[in-house]
Amino acid sequence: MFAGQADGCDITTVEALAPADGPLPPLHQAFHEHHALQCGYCTPGMLIGASHLLAHNPDPDADAVREALGGNLCRCTGYVTIVAAVLDAARALRDKGDR
Repeated sequence: MFAGQADGCDITTVEALAPADGPLPPLHQAFHEHHALQCGYCTPGMLIGASHLLAHNPDPDADAVREALGGNLCRCTGYVTIVAAVLDAARALRDKGDR
């Protein structure tokens, strides 16, 4: 999408997903714990995509995670740790009662 096509739309950036100080949100913590990031190139898109998925599907399975993140290219992790991180974050958010 071109920037001009987003005119009048609400846009969430990766910076808006976590507070500047304080503990990491469950999704960020899970990415850290599962080593679901390496070079960092795909990480913002993965976090935004995963955040959107979990907001609409608090109990995804691995296939749903793969489908939701399929548009992001990761050349480092092979997606296994990313999928595990998203599933772990989903569990943590459900246990905490957040979304």
